Amino acid sequence: MADGKERLVKEIGNLYLSDKASDIKITVGDVILFAHSVILTARCPAFELVLKWIYTGTIELPDFDSDIEILRLAHIYELTDLKELDIEHLKFISTIDTMSRLLNEAIILDLTELTQYVIEHWKQNPSEFIEILEAFVRWMQANTDKREDFPGLLKNISINGITVGEMNLTVPSDLIDGTVIMNAAKENLWEVAKTNVVAGGETAFFSNSGAGKLLRHTLGSSNDGIVVDLGHCFKLNAFLMQLVETDNRTYSYWIDVSEDNVNWIRVIDHSNYTCRSLQKLNFEPRLVHYIRIFGTAPSDGALEISSFEAFFKSEPFEAVAENAVLIAENVVPPEEIANVVEIAPNSEIETVNAST
Repeated sequence: MADGKERLVKEIGNLYLSDKASDIKITVGDVILFAHSVILTARCPAFELVLKWIYTGTIELPDFDSDIEILRLAHIYELTDLKELDIEHLKFISTIDTMSRLLNEAIILDLTELTQYVIEHWKQNPSEFIEILEAFVRWMQANTDKREDFPGLLKNISINGITVGEMNLTVPSDLIDGTVIMNAAKENLWEVAKTNVVAGGETAFFSNSGAGKLLRHTLGSSNDGIVVDLGHCFKLNAFLMQLVETDNRTYSYWIDVSEDNVNWIRVIDHSNYTCRSLQKLNFEPRLVHYIRIFGTAPSDGALEISSFEAFFKSEPFEAVAENAVLIAENVVPPEEIANVVEIAPNSEIETVNAST
């Protein structure tokens, strides 16, 4: 019985590239390769699907792996309509993990538009920064023979939401030179020149020519407050804000952040606190493109800021959590305000410790 199986396998194998009973010809340049549809459909389910498309113009695209096989066949046999249909389906079903495989196929098959699509997807999805970088690393590990292309491809991945430390931990130095990694990470640093004051101050505030200028929100005059556009998304978890100290003024305020200037999240709420001088503010790490600062006191005055900086800090400013609000230096909780009778000129309000 074993001999019968071996003979059958041998006889079917003899049909390889044979024109005997061949019903398919594959032309590669000047070379003709003979094949047999019954064997191709039995051994390659994707080929059966392609044959159905050729005869009926309809096809089932069941999953990512099958789509990739169909894409290869459609590309080889120059089935343009099927290839375009399959590419659109691949775009629709692809996830962060499969995007790296899709890029691989696009490069192998020299599909320029599909390659650009994957790169643009990576650029335009800031909430997926670290996952995209990890997927790219997996692709590099599977394609080490394309090592010379790694630095150029890395430049096409938006890493604005990734810190220098995360870059070093995620991208192995044996895949990309450490200098290249550091240069890419440095591009994540906040570029003052690309920062724009949308409301509540002059655009030049964040440039050298903005020396002496203020960010200002006159209470009751605007529902926008002070709005700052950082240029693109950054991963942040801290602000350093200098309140104007003229006449020993005190303020109350809150700060919201947003990725798209539509959906806002409150990260600092000192609307019921009396604040002055330098504000060292911590919040949970998140992607930030826009910052909105809104004054709530004094009711008849204005919130004025002489300097403002944004950071991602591995070690937060020293602060104490109270009622989900991070208390910074020079901030007095409502229950302590009665104890502050008068602020003498040039005096300092000590850090309030909620535990005492």
